[in-house]
Amino acid sequence: MTITRKTDGRPFDWGELHQKQIKIQWSRSRPDGAYIAIQNRDYWFFIEDSDLDSKSTFLLLQILADLQAGNTPSGAPVLTLPVAG
Repeated sequence: MTITRKTDGRPFDWGELHQKQIKIQWSRSRPDGAYIAIQNRDYWFFIEDSDLDSKSTFLLLQILADLQAGNTPSGAPVLTLPVAG
């Protein structure tokens, strides 16, 4: 396991940095009212639908992943030409 350390050598707590940006919850049973949920082994990990900060952060992560993968839709304008008959 990789441990990120502060300049003084103490372990860096990533939870402190991200605690207000995204909150991933877990449950043994499938959650009701989740924005997104995934099952891994015997647990469900999810973001509450009412958690706007976490939903916004998750959307940003989705956009960044799409940009990296090249899955972004083209923003080119649609050109409509009349056809004379």
